[in-house]
Amino acid sequence: MNTISLNQRGVARILLHTKRTSVGFGGFGVRRLVDRYLATPWFALGAFEALFITLGLCGLFYFSFPVGEFHGPAIIAALALSLGIVFLTHTSGLYAGESVLSAAHAMRRILFLTIPIFALAVLTTGELAKHTGVPIYPYRWQWTLALTTIWMLIALLLRTLFRHVHETGALTRRVIVIGSQQYASELESLSSQTLGRFKVIAKFEAAALHAAHETAVRSGVSEIVAGVDDLDAHSSQLALVAASVRVTDFNEFYERHSGRVCIEQLPEDWAAQASRNQACGFFRRSFDIATSLTALVVVAPVLLLTALAIKLEDGGSVFYRQERVGLGGRVFSLLKFRSMRENAEQDGVPAWAQEGDCRATRVGRLIRMVRIDELPQFINVLQGEMSVIGPRPERPYFVSQFSKLIPHYDSRHILKPGITGWAQVSFRYGASVDDTRRKLSYDLYYAKNRGFVLDALVLLKTIAVILSGEGAR
Repeated sequence: MNTISLNQRGVARILLHTKRTSVGFGGFGVRRLVDRYLATPWFALGAFEALFITLGLCGLFYFSFPVGEFHGPAIIAALALSLGIVFLTHTSGLYAGESVLSAAHAMRRILFLTIPIFALAVLTTGELAKHTGVPIYPYRWQWTLALTTIWMLIALLLRTLFRHVHETGALTRRVIVIGSQQYASELESLSSQTLGRFKVIAKFEAAALHAAHETAVRSGVSEIVAGVDDLDAHSSQLALVAASVRVTDFNEFYERHSGRVCIEQLPEDWAAQASRNQACGFFRRSFDIATSLTALVVVAPVLLLTALAIKLEDGGSVFYRQERVGLGGRVFSLLKFRSMRENAEQDGVPAWAQEGDCRATRVGRLIRMVRIDELPQFINVLQGEMSVIGPRPERPYFVSQFSKLIPHYDSRHILKPGITGWAQVSFRYGASVDDTRRKLSYDLYYAKNRGFVLDALVLLKTIAVILSGEGAR
């Protein structure tokens, strides 16, 4: 059942989520998970990959056992190992659109991942033999080589098949836009950025709802995207349309397909929606403290070696403190390992780090590449100035500039800044006003939608970014 509600401007809205939470708990269902955070075809690709890898492993196990002795624990072990492989595949970016739809890009990623997959097989061989009784040891290297080959073949074949199906247009959602031309233009631009996940086939003014409905039914349209212009005068007719065709609010559709908000079309009440996600502060703070303490203990040897290397290179200070803007616009001192030479900003004017920045030291370039320079910020988290996940804190100088140039920029300060964040794992390093505007759209999306699932995705993507070295400067 669709619900009609009025926002502060009295504009009729069709609330999409009432249809999609039929499976799950706490109002959070499987369909919502796939709709909001994962593209359905890409999600299906991962599911099929896990299935075929499991079947391949079961085949290996079957031929490793004496005839008639293949049993249940081996199947469970095969499933567990296949999920581990899919996890590595995801963190390496092999489910990203470009890696799926570009044969060359997919091949590079698969070759990059071959060694980690082989290492995973070697490391798990002993445990598999112990808990399943599989007689692997006599053929250990042959078994791990066979597993790696099976994974490579499955990864290549599934992506080739997916690419051919995608080229037919079978996976492209056909949508109609209702509202002003501006909404249609925004979605057409987004369609080109999302590798054809949807296509705008028609656009209508709000007064032409009947014609839009007829076109949708006749053309097999997946969805009608409704802008807010003048829809309050047509709310009853829009409700009738929604009874037979899925109707989605423009901002909801845009967020679902881009993972960011459309800053130019943010509704007036968006901040109120975002503020509803600030609950459960105790649990988030507990997570931050537990994660920070664990991380500092685990990486203590890395911290000591890094501090020693920085000191030995030029004898300068090990740490670097820099003023940043945090929650509520309050300024705090961000702690990092020093990666640039002393007094890198002698003129006193802050500057963005550039690719191949000549101010970076030799040790600094290395620790920036693998993000080791950020590790001391776990101390900022323990002090309550930062969170593990959130918008990256900016310097006061840049905040004052961006607040004048970019709408809603100050809204990112409704959250504690984070060591990693949705913007950091979704977009490259920002070194211009346009880049900052784009990253803000991801930050505000996170502010509005943050929760366990989105935080888990940020952490997974952070691992992928660190392993690949992408975006380091």
